Amino acid sequence: MKITDQSYFETINIIQTYKITDGFFGAEVNIYAIHEDTWDSPDIHEIEIEWFVNNKRTSHAGFEKMYTDLYGEADLRIYIKKIEALAEPMFLNKLKKQ
Repeated sequence: MKITDQSYFETINIIQTYKITDGFFGAEVNIYAIHEDTWDSPDIHEIEIEWFVNNKRTSHAGFEKMYTDLYGEADLRIYIKKIEALAEPMFLNKLKKQ
């Protein structure tokens, strides 16, 4: 898998976007968080994934159906966790460096 930093916007609210490519599949991961300089860590309140197949955006439901048909529901849950596990630590490390 490959991950690239796509965009970053910060006020007290942070929206961080990463693009993850994994061969035929891809994801655009949006992390929504709130952060104050006095806090030890940000409060991540949502991680949203937009899916791509062969570099074309697809609906969430369409991707889930296709992936589940190919690999099963358990593997879909694992794949989603993998995607989140790539983006979230990268985001937290980025904030620590600022």
